Amino acid sequence: MFPLPLVAALALAAGPTPPADPFPDPAALDHFSYHFTTPGAAGAAPFFGGGGALSVTRAGKVTYSHSTMEMTGSGGTVTKKEWDIPADEAAALFRGLVEGGLMKLPGLDAAPLVLGRWGAHFSLTSGRWQTKLAASDLPQPLFLRLRPYLVAAHPKLWGEKEPPAKCLWSFTYTLTPKVDGTETILTVKQFGEVTYAVRTHPTAPGGRKDLVRKQWRVPPADAEGVLRGLVAGGVLDLKDNGGGKTPNHAVEAVYDRWTLFFHPDDLPPKVLERLRPYLAVGEPERWKGP
Repeated sequence: MFPLPLVAALALAAGPTPPADPFPDPAALDHFSYHFTTPGAAGAAPFFGGGGALSVTRAGKVTYSHSTMEMTGSGGTVTKKEWDIPADEAAALFRGLVEGGLMKLPGLDAAPLVLGRWGAHFSLTSGRWQTKLAASDLPQPLFLRLRPYLVAAHPKLWGEKEPPAKCLWSFTYTLTPKVDGTETILTVKQFGEVTYAVRTHPTAPGGRKDLVRKQWRVPPADAEGVLRGLVAGGVLDLKDNGGGKTPNHAVEAVYDRWTLFFHPDDLPPKVLERLRPYLAVGEPERWKGP
């Protein structure tokens, strides 16, 4: 008997290869399509509006189509374009969408049919798995990721629009009233997720424990309004006192891949009032206001 080749011998020594995970992996999407609708001619019924889709595969195939009268026989004016991008660029786009909250969008049942048509939504595949997510309130982080490809495909429709005003992706406020005291933490994310927690300090006996924890969703437009209101109220202009003071206030703001963390002396009333409705959901008696 001849000796086994070295590679085969090593493979046998390593044991059987574990089976691949049969479940979908949101971090390894194979394909997505962003389906959108556009208004029809002035005075036309909604049924005669336009629509289209932008699709990208993991391999880098980009496909775009749009028709001004999608539901008619002629389709109106049709615009189509296909091109290729590097696979690395496609992978970065997929990662950016997931980081921007793609998988936090509600299911398509949240976007009811209107005259037989689905509203804006995403279609995703991971292996043989498929899902559809509603995108009628598309968060800015997702739109900013898609916009270069929409403009490249159809500049007349997408390129003449002013890009949306900048908006925070998330905002976290932490209040620690006294040294080693309990921490109150409120986080608002642009895609509509809100989290409120009260927990013991890491140095407290028994370590950090949640005393209160609530998480809920609000319409993305509402969350974006709060985030814009915080910026308009001057929260990003507050000075950093370096921390170590009591009561201790801490702010963490996230925009794109940038994070800002600092300790203001306090939150101005116009900033606190933007947050109070969400704080009051967490602990009504504590934050119901004056």
